[in-house]
Amino acid sequence: MEIVEFEKPGCFRGEISLALTPEGKKQITLYHLEVLGPKRKGQGRMALQWLKATFREGEVHVEDPGKAARANSDADDTLFFWIRMFREGIIDALCSDRCILNHPMTAEDLDEVEQRLRNGLVDRSVP
Repeated sequence: MEIVEFEKPGCFRGEISLALTPEGKKQITLYHLEVLGPKRKGQGRMALQWLKATFREGEVHVEDPGKAARANSDADDTLFFWIRMFREGIIDALCSDRCILNHPMTAEDLDEVEQRLRNGLVDRSVP
């Protein structure tokens, strides 16, 4: 598997790998996403939508998105962003050292994950 870098100059850049699932669906695994420029609000969502459109609606799996954020001490804020993207259906799965999200999680399951993160607890459960 190769990791490929992508960039939309002035907007965002990151690293992904591409694969086919056993069912023949495209799977995009996102390892890093960095929003660029002074206007950052909404750009992460836009970058994820761009990835889905570029690879024709492939599933987006996010792998350890807090890796880069931990150096800046905002890993929890980053996780809450990814949970929001999972709730909205923009990403299909998340695997980090703090929590795992995948289907079929309910809204109540996600609320519980968020609460555990707010309380400083690691939630590696997979319903």
